[in-house]
Formats: sequence, C-alpha cells, structure tokens
Amino acid sequence: MKYYSVAFCLLLITGSGTAQQSVSATTLNQNKVIVKSFIDEFWNTKNTAGAYRITCVCGENVNVTADNYETAVTTMIPAMDKHVAAKEHPQVPKNLTPEMKNGMVRATMVNSVLEKFLSEKYIEHSLPPGMPQGAASAQMMAMMFKHAFPDLAIAIEDQIAEGDKVVSRVVLTGTNTGPFMEMPATNQQIRMTGIRIDRIANGKIVEHWAVADQMSMMQQLGVMPMTSEPKK
Repeated sequence: MKYYSVAFCLLLITGSGTAQQSVSATTLNQNKVIVKSFIDEFWNTKNTAGAYRITCVCGENVNVTADNYETAVTTMIPAMDKHVAAKEHPQVPKNLTPEMKNGMVRATMVNSVLEKFLSEKYIEHSLPPGMPQGAASAQMMAMMFKHAFPDLAIAIEDQIAEGDKVVSRVVLTGTNTGPFMEMPATNQQIRMTGIRIDRIANGKIVEHWAVADQMSMMQQLGVMPMTSEPKK
C-alpha cells in the first residue's frame, strides 16, 4: 500500500508536469508567431501605410491615414495645427517653427501596425543616441532603413522561446539606393546578421533588445575597409 501511494503520487506529478509543459509550449509558439508576424507585417512590407496617430502638443491624439510614412508626416502637421486651433489650447506655444513641428510629429507618430504588435509601455533597449523611447523609435528606424534600402527584407533563421522572451537569429538583406546615416547611396547589396530578443506580455511586445553585425554592413557598403589577415 505504501509503495502504491508513492507510485500514485509520482504519476500525479508526472501527469501534472506534462500538462504544464503542453500549455507552456503553446504559449511559447504563440510568442514566436507574434515576433514573426511583427517582422513580416511591419519590416517586410514595402511601406508603412495605414492609420497614423500622434500625441499632439496639446496632449490629445490626432489621427490621419496616408499611403506612406512621409505623406503621413506632411499631412499630420496641418492636421495638428487645425486641431490645436479648433480646441483653442492656451498652453500650446504659439511660436513653434516648422522644424519643431516636423520633429515633434516624427518623434510621436505611431503606425497602426505598431499599435497592433507593440505595447503602450514598449521599451526599446537598443536605441541610437537622440532617438525617442517607445513605439515611435521603431517607426523612425523603419523609415531610415526603408528609405536607404527600399528592397529591405528580414528573414528569421532560427527562434528560441523561453519564459516570456523570444530570441530570433535574423538576416537582413537589401540594396542601398538611398542615403543612409548621412552617407550617400552606394548601390551596394548587404547581408547583415543579427540577434533580437523580444519580451512578450498579454500578446504584445513590451521590450526589445538587438545586436547586429554593423561593421560587416559598413564594409559591404564600402565605407569601411575590410579587415586584413594578420601577418604570420
């Protein structure tokens, strides 16, 4: 009877553990799909068309629809001005320059695809200096890369999910036909490898880390010399 009780307890533990692993595997796969879908729908599309939203200088939201990011920026500024005038917000500065308005729109504008996949509390841990925090940073990075590499594509080579994080080994390819980081177009093709880590909560990406072989990209663009083999 004693041995039966021990065996029965082991069976319960084993059965419970198997059920937990099954549920966990489902969640892990769902998290992988979220990251893959975000890359496909946002990065691997030819533009970032759709509905755009900014947080106006008056603290309220302004929405426009445009075919692409640049059109949305130029449409958003007069929409913001009209919104401010209609609401008569006394706290809004009256001497905002066009450059200030343009910068503010770019810093706070969010595409509908980003709102679909990124949490309102999204944190980007791999920002270049001067970039705004939040979903707007992903918008600006996409604008920069897609303008420089119109045929940009990101392929997922491997994915590992554990807990609430997904690690993806990715390869970015594209042809540099537009200016990139204040450098003129080189018309060179690139293939850059990278690792991205996404933390998922409630079906959305809440944090993101990334490392990429930027030196190799610069060498392929021809703006950095190839490293030579050490002399023997």
